[in-house]
Amino acid sequence: MPRPCTGHGTAQRPAAPVNAQRIEEAQQAAGVAEPVNTWAGWKAAGYMVEHGAKALFQAVLIHSSKGDGQTYRASFFGASQVKPLEAQ
Repeated sequence: MPRPCTGHGTAQRPAAPVNAQRIEEAQQAAGVAEPVNTWAGWKAAGYMVEHGAKALFQAVLIHSSKGDGQTYRASFFGASQVKPLEAQ
């Protein structure tokens, strides 16, 4: 049975391609050319965002796990703002 439409057009589409497009558009609008990720994304990749670093830009993304089109604002940091996590 197909999911009901929420009226925003997002319920029927997977969130990942929409989110990727939103991130790319926000990155271009901010004039950021370096690789970016969220704080959690950099941590998962083995990096730590430097203390006091300010996000380069934000983007409104869709919660993919909820499937109801709910959105959240994600902050993105650049590669120049991170350092490798120390081995423990």
